Amino acid sequence: MPTLRLVAESACAERQVGAWDLDALRAWFDDPTPLATLDRAGAAALLRDLAFALRELCAGSRQRAVVPTEAAAPSSTQRLRKGALWEVGLERDADRLLVSLFRQGTDPEVSQTERALSLEGARRDVLGAIGGFPVDDRGLALAREALLAVGSVSDQRGQSAWRKRVHIESTRRSRLTLRADVELRRPMQAAPSEVARADLHALLFRGDLSLEVGSSLQTVRSVHVFLVAELLAQLAREALDAHAGRRGMLRRVSVAGTTCGVLLDADGDVALTLENGEQTLRMAAVPCPDFVRAVVSFCRRLAKQVMVADRGQKSNLRLTTFRRDVRGLVERLRGATEHTSHLNGSPESYRAFAESDSRQPPSVAPRAPSTGKLRFTESWRADVPGIDLRSMFLVGDRLIVAASREVACIERTSGHLLWTRPSHRSISIMTPVGLARLAADGRLVLHDVNDGEPLFQVQLGPCVGASASGAVVNAPGLPHMLLVGEGTRHLVAVDLDSSEIRWRRAVRSRSEGAARRPLRLRRAGKLMLVTGGEAQLLAVDLLTGEVVWRRAGRHRYAATSVDRGEVYAFSSEVYGRRSRAMIERLDPWTGEVAWRAALPRPVAPLGPPRAADGTVLVITRDDDRDGARTGVIGLDRQTGEVRYDLRGGLCDGQGGCVVVDGVLLANSESGELVALDTADGSTRYRHVFAGWSSRFHPADRPRSVQPVLRSGALFLPQTEVYVVRPSDGAMLGRVPGELIPDTIRVDERCGVYIAEASGYVAAYHALPTLTVVKAR
Repeated sequence: MPTLRLVAESACAERQVGAWDLDALRAWFDDPTPLATLDRAGAAALLRDLAFALRELCAGSRQRAVVPTEAAAPSSTQRLRKGALWEVGLERDADRLLVSLFRQGTDPEVSQTERALSLEGARRDVLGAIGGFPVDDRGLALAREALLAVGSVSDQRGQSAWRKRVHIESTRRSRLTLRADVELRRPMQAAPSEVARADLHALLFRGDLSLEVGSSLQTVRSVHVFLVAELLAQLAREALDAHAGRRGMLRRVSVAGTTCGVLLDADGDVALTLENGEQTLRMAAVPCPDFVRAVVSFCRRLAKQVMVADRGQKSNLRLTTFRRDVRGLVERLRGATEHTSHLNGSPESYRAFAESDSRQPPSVAPRAPSTGKLRFTESWRADVPGIDLRSMFLVGDRLIVAASREVACIERTSGHLLWTRPSHRSISIMTPVGLARLAADGRLVLHDVNDGEPLFQVQLGPCVGASASGAVVNAPGLPHMLLVGEGTRHLVAVDLDSSEIRWRRAVRSRSEGAARRPLRLRRAGKLMLVTGGEAQLLAVDLLTGEVVWRRAGRHRYAATSVDRGEVYAFSSEVYGRRSRAMIERLDPWTGEVAWRAALPRPVAPLGPPRAADGTVLVITRDDDRDGARTGVIGLDRQTGEVRYDLRGGLCDGQGGCVVVDGVLLANSESGELVALDTADGSTRYRHVFAGWSSRFHPADRPRSVQPVLRSGALFLPQTEVYVVRPSDGAMLGRVPGELIPDTIRVDERCGVYIAEASGYVAAYHALPTLTVVKAR
């Protein structure tokens, strides 16, 4: 009977390389510990690659080479170490070989740089190390033959690596000055490579770094200048974020034996500390913008000198990323200098324009209540494949509908197709001059609503990486303009009458990963209020594009509203999420703050603040374990004091809200209508239309439940469209139909136009009603 024998072997014995494997290469490294984890296959691969790299260096075909090592296979008792692999950098300098050992990645490590060896001695070392392996390894045998074919290099005369002594100094416009004296290598073949690759080996140069503040000058010797510059750029970016958030910061980061520390105090001053071995530099505190300005200037000039010395570094991905980060830091620095409030000292012209443009909407309550019921019948139905629900507009007697491949115009009474125009997927904006279509590549086309022909075309910046946003200006005394967020950081005003760009200005918006927050625009007379998720609110002149006043706050401004010559701005610590928030009331012409109030709890807002007669309302999303809920916070309009706080007490689910004559009306996606008195938060009335159906069948819910107020009646999209009277909630009618009202439009004769996401559009007109008229 055969016997089964179990033999336990040490995992370390399998993974560790015997002393005979790398003993010949110990003269190459100051500390061979990083290579101690190589197993037998990894050591063989390292020797093979070193042999072929040395052959190219000895032949003079290359001046530098990088040989990566291989990680050992993980065992059951050892955890695989995360991070980049160690790499061996080789550079020929005449008859010498300069050896470096480093790791790339976001947290680079440098074990040694430019350890000098004899090139012939290095060749013999590799041949000797290969001889310690079995001869049946075909890869090592080929590497040995290739290295032997080169012959002795003791008699070969190679060129010395040309080095240039460079002095780099930051701008003198800052209180802090950064200086560095480095020797940059210039290769014999300086042509740019056709392949872009990350090459940290070419950036591992040492130098002396000096800090000067006033009359104090301190120097730290022999540091990796480029790696320290990367750390300084990272710390400058974090310091700017902390400075913008009005908070302190203490941060220490190390790389290649050098530690950088930054202390940001409550006054906004930054103290920098550099430690390299026994050397320690402590810089006197300077304002945060001065610190960032010095770092930006130093990094830009360092990158420029590196590319001047070696043109091939233009294709170095690590240097490219470094330059891109510095450019982003320049943009953030430009925005940080705007984090100071600025008031308008001459508001008379803007106030006078607003007085001439003040047109209050008529009240709904004083109208005579109708006792007749509205009845609807379907007029026509159309099929629009790929319909864009946000691109349906009523223009006179026409209904314009845009889809992914075309734009169609339908006669709203009969349903006849008037014209169609082919188009690409774009955003549609209805303007007083025509229909504007903005494509993703930045092409803006204005179409005539009469025949669909293009009136003009303007090329703007592409919308890649940013959400499109804009506003239409149509007011007496102002030209017809379209304000559009261009690209990722610009706001452009297009004159619709002259078909040209009137002005363009840079506006900062908050970035979230690869995307940026859209700009929020709100017109106040001759001013446009602009927010982009940053801690500043801008008032821009519509005619010139200049900033009239600026409000810099502690939190990030998310939304604004304008009512009766007052601006209400909502700001929160975290944009778009539940966090601590504030409401501010500002003068729209000067930017002066009338009052500022902190909300009683962390909130996530649903839309901008809504102003009623004596109350300012903040609609909140108050989700809990039972599902989505909507709440409301009411503040006094004159003082900012909290009158009531209904956390999740407005309605179940998310609701579309509108304020009508002192009543807050919320049309919930759960199928109910809630009317709230804005003065004290009491409930006026509540209707339940289709709660159970829409709650347990989400497919029956419309995409938007925003109510539409038209001719004194409120049209509510639910599973059907219901019509109620806002004052008392009396049911005025119902629009029967098979379509889910994902989008509705209502004309002046109470005709209802319903669009479903499946691509169907239907029109319903109101039938004549009989009303009893009492004789006087």
